[in-house]
Amino acid sequence: MPSMASLQAPELVASCLLLFLATILLFKLLLLAPPSKKKHAAGTASPSPSLPSPRGLPLIGNLHQVGALPHRSLAALAAAHAAPLMLLRLGSAPTLVVSTAAAARAVFQGNDDRTLSGRPALYAATRLSYGLRSISFAPHDGAIVLRVAFGGGGGEIGMDVNAVLDETQHLLGGFWVADYVPWLRWMDAVRGMRRRLERRFRQLDALYDRVIDDHLNKNKVATDDETEHDNDDLVDVLLRLHDDPAHRSTFSSRSHIKGILTLVRNPDALAKAQHEVRRVVTGENITMVREADLPELHYLVIRETLRLHPPAPLLVPRETTEPCTANGHAIPPGTRVLINAMAIHTDPGVWGPDADRFVPERHENGDGGPGGSGDGFALVPFGIGRRSCPGVHFATAVVELLLANLLFGFDWRAPPGAREVDVAEVNGLAVRKKNPLVLVATKRGNSL
Repeated sequence: MPSMASLQAPELVASCLLLFLATILLFKLLLLAPPSKKKHAAGTASPSPSLPSPRGLPLIGNLHQVGALPHRSLAALAAAHAAPLMLLRLGSAPTLVVSTAAAARAVFQGNDDRTLSGRPALYAATRLSYGLRSISFAPHDGAIVLRVAFGGGGGEIGMDVNAVLDETQHLLGGFWVADYVPWLRWMDAVRGMRRRLERRFRQLDALYDRVIDDHLNKNKVATDDETEHDNDDLVDVLLRLHDDPAHRSTFSSRSHIKGILTLVRNPDALAKAQHEVRRVVTGENITMVREADLPELHYLVIRETLRLHPPAPLLVPRETTEPCTANGHAIPPGTRVLINAMAIHTDPGVWGPDADRFVPERHENGDGGPGGSGDGFALVPFGIGRRSCPGVHFATAVVELLLANLLFGFDWRAPPGAREVDVAEVNGLAVRKKNPLVLVATKRGNSL
């Protein structure tokens, strides 16, 4: 579900430069200001000073240490300070970074899950989710907010849906000065980010209206024979309950692409996966893998793909709602919590010295670690606890079915002359490939 993503290098450099210039202008005033003698109010004291906290700069804190791929720069920072639990100051936002399964276990098992289920009111998320009304960004309360799947493709809706959603994810995961130094939020306007945000909001609003209107009109002209709802999509179902549009997840499309990409880079695993699919799915006039075939497919390619390529390598940020502790360190309410799924999934302490290698066999005995002794904290592509993705089972089944059919119906290889498959990443709310995936697919038999 769900991250502090898409800190694109040019944006980050420009923003940090503006912040640094502001620091120079204000530095003398900060030095001349009399020291505050007020004690922190009860329940809002700063976290324990013994919690590892890399030294930052005035005003911007540790923002300059967060690179264009935050999950990688934060993992490197945690490794450099031997700090699986690390407190950063990102502007004015205290942020706890969790980088290992053991650290995640200490945080979540040592506290009531509800205290870690808040969401920070991120600037772009607030606007693009209609005031934090989407299931991903809503504050934790008793409400259930349903996510809507579109009933038609982008052409039927009348706009390039993928382009709109890609830009939306870029904005949701982008670097917003307002999120870290609120009183300098005007810098977002100077950088042109607010203008992009408002333009994208208007496009999203028009998209939602068009989808809803199309479904309402379709239902008005439906015949009596069509009222059994056999062909309804989720929009139709939700319209019968209540209108609550939200943005579409791109998990399934990107995950099966990453699955094929990873298999092409690992020919032995590709051959094993294809052999299993083609052994299980046999018979005359069989042209595709059906959902009923999935239980017979035991080679856990998807699980290993999600380990090495989680949809959101930095899970959607949380925020503590009450005082809590982590390994004996006091964490006050209002502290942001970043769970680095990418770092957890490649932790040698859990996954062994070959943690960076694609080895589907490691999952054969369970759901975590080489010996299958995981407890739910070693593999977290869909989050942890009550704020984990509610669509995990549906999404996983969709991806398994798509990938199985791609393996059943086609032989795959890299293009002629390609030295290696391009795996460069671009961050957003969900990480995507920087460049389109180019592979050669050879159709097999009479498969669809």
